[in-house]
Amino acid sequence: MIKILEGENSFLSKQRLDSLIQKYSKEKPNSSIKIIDAESKNISDIINEYETQDIFSKNKLLVIKRLILNKNYKDFVEKIIDTKNYTKDIDLIIWEEKAIPKNTRYHKLFKEIDAIESFTKFNKRNFQTWAKEYVKLKKLKMDETSFKILIEMTDYNPYLFANEIEKLKLSEKENINAKDLEENTNDMFTNNIWDFLDAINQKSNMEEYTKILINLLKNGLDPHYLMIMIARNVKQILLIKKMTFEGKTDREIVSILKIPPFTLPKLKNIASKSESEKLLSLYEKLYNLNYESKIGNIDAELGLILLITRLN
Repeated sequence: MIKILEGENSFLSKQRLDSLIQKYSKEKPNSSIKIIDAESKNISDIINEYETQDIFSKNKLLVIKRLILNKNYKDFVEKIIDTKNYTKDIDLIIWEEKAIPKNTRYHKLFKEIDAIESFTKFNKRNFQTWAKEYVKLKKLKMDETSFKILIEMTDYNPYLFANEIEKLKLSEKENINAKDLEENTNDMFTNNIWDFLDAINQKSNMEEYTKILINLLKNGLDPHYLMIMIARNVKQILLIKKMTFEGKTDREIVSILKIPPFTLPKLKNIASKSESEKLLSLYEKLYNLNYESKIGNIDAELGLILLITRLN
């Protein structure tokens, strides 16, 4: 077996990876399973692992994560193609966190042998379909208002949505309403971003907001996603400043921005202390960094830390 799991929907591809590993363990209980993160490994060691059978097990599953991030990944790709008919006792799964470019030999070779499973990114419509099924899977019931609040609160992100559902399950309530969300979903991720932006307003507080950022990164958040979420909240705060100045009511602001009502007081408080010029500058820098990191000119995490430490 050779399978390549790739695509922009890393949540679904990771679920598929976990299910394949569980299935393999059940069907071949005496097999060995080896998991390698290829990004920092010597490619010759990975090739050797693929070619070497475990002396204590008849069957072996090799799981390689993020192969494409290894600068010598092409050597391994060629090796697999050369030996694919001679490694019957060694099964291989490669999990890529992102989509493999379709114009690469990597993609073309494995497409030819029908080994690629692709997972496309959610749009808002199919995210809602998936989220409703996920709620059912977890044996919860939510009214339509609560459901819409939760998907907006988690910004249509499956990782955050699944995390909040797990918190709601701890409440041991089967029927969830808006009040339950307010009481049981402590959106620490968003709260940390708000604290981060609030700290930026205090020019002498560089140590505090740098610490918040590093803690967010340590929790495993993708730096590109973190950039997007910070930029999204900066945009919301700028819009709240503008609408407050225009005299719009809280009800109108909530309706226009489509945010949970109980999040508005915190956002308005940050907005009242924020300088529009500073927020606009941060928004532009985040946009530029996101682009430069995606084309490989700078490491995303390093660039984000450098950007933040140079704000004042």
